[in-house]
Amino acid sequence: MGTKRLNIELPFEQYEFLQKEAAERGLTISALLRHLIQARQPRPSKDNRGGCTDDSFSLRRGSFDGPPNLAEEHDRYLYADGPR
Repeated sequence: MGTKRLNIELPFEQYEFLQKEAAERGLTISALLRHLIQARQPRPSKDNRGGCTDDSFSLRRGSFDGPPNLAEEHDRYLYADGPR
């Protein structure tokens, strides 16, 4: 992986915050920034869906409220034009 050197300007208070946070974690400011950025980057999917990312089931993530018969009629709700 290549790297890119940055030169940024920060308000002194933000610099002090980074300096303190890095010291508490035993890191340099650069390492802390890399760690914070990596924590916010989207992670690649662990499962290989083989190009099914446009599938309506694949787009559903997490939990949500739904109709009382969602367990029985899930195919109809996910793949049809909606509840009938």
